[in-house]
Amino acid sequence: MTFSLADKLVLPVVLNYDDKLKAAVQLDTKQQNIYSGHILFGTGDVTQSQEAGLKLEINRDQLALQDLAGFTFAHDKDNGAGTSDRASSRLASGMLGDISEIKIHSNNALWKDTQIGVFDLVLKREGGFWAGDIGSSFAKGKVQIPDGFTGSDRITLDMEVLDISALKHVKSQGDALKPGLSPELLPLFKVISHKTLWHSVDLGG
Repeated sequence: MTFSLADKLVLPVVLNYDDKLKAAVQLDTKQQNIYSGHILFGTGDVTQSQEAGLKLEINRDQLALQDLAGFTFAHDKDNGAGTSDRASSRLASGMLGDISEIKIHSNNALWKDTQIGVFDLVLKREGGFWAGDIGSSFAKGKVQIPDGFTGSDRITLDMEVLDISALKHVKSQGDALKPGLSPELLPLFKVISHKTLWHSVDLGG
């Protein structure tokens, strides 16, 4: 059964794969593509949306954040990669091009062997950037990420609270970069902190 949405004919589709992957999408039968949708990896429910664009949500009790970082940065800076890597990058870029919102939640997030605990990240596409909020044991505040890194583009972190001692510990655990993730693929950062902590000592802003 199809439904009329303005000048579009859409077909609602709901999928559930073993309660690990769920999707509620509306297919544009005229353009033969996805008009809107909500895709969820992990626990929770998906809902149909009348607004164009895809919402990608990850909600897992345990989540390895370095895997997400490696996937994102590698697709954004495809320089010198092999044929298979370039194909993966183009695929990832195409997938991200359809997404309008990203939501990540984990009660027990990990970076390498470091336990981070609760981690939340919500990003929405705003023009040429992804903008949103991050919340974790070591950082809380606003995030702005370029939609595709070029030249001197950088990630901006405007933090209410930033625990640099916790970040140093995370970095020490991640000094051995993931295979295939070279330093050239890593982005530049601009960090603003209104409250900076070092081993629970307030260093100010």
